[in-house]
Amino acid sequence: MRKLQPSEQQIATDILLSAFTDIPLDNSINFVVKQDARKASRLRFLMHYLVNTTFMKGEVIVNDNNTACLLVLFPTLLTTKQRLRQFWWDLKLVNTTIGWDRVLKILSRQNALRKYHPKEPHIHPLILGVVKARQGKGIGIRLIREVLQAYSDNKLPVVIETTTNENIRLYQKFGFRILKQTEELGYPLTYLQLESLS
Repeated sequence: MRKLQPSEQQIATDILLSAFTDIPLDNSINFVVKQDARKASRLRFLMHYLVNTTFMKGEVIVNDNNTACLLVLFPTLLTTKQRLRQFWWDLKLVNTTIGWDRVLKILSRQNALRKYHPKEPHIHPLILGVVKARQGKGIGIRLIREVLQAYSDNKLPVVIETTTNENIRLYQKFGFRILKQTEELGYPLTYLQLESLS
């Protein structure tokens, strides 16, 4: 595994775009992306947004052959310049992906998602994607294992959410425990927490 630099953002964007194009499940991605004739370009910008904003708040990690990507957010205070940059990216996201008519709905949903995250500092793996042609071969599992090993001295809790039973079982194998299960967003969502990586 390796941590990407901001100049390499296209690698991560392409991996995530491949992983999440035409996913039929009710999930965060399909909820945020306005479902219209421009869905493909809206999805591309969302992945571009997620990768670029992660560089400000965490790390973008890929496996050695660039077929899997994990975005990880850390507790961090943004500088004034970073906050302004985040605000600019947020405006572009609304204009390009969400649509102005859906902003309040998306903000309400994002607040609901964060409701079950710990109030104290924690690590939040935001999204894991594997190139579509390589899915089902254990590549994502190997990347998770490498990341957990690389951050084994971490003392902060790690919180993740998922919509699938397959992912719940996977994260439980890594030591995560179920924190909360809810359908308040209109589909099953499970929050899991790992107390620390050490």
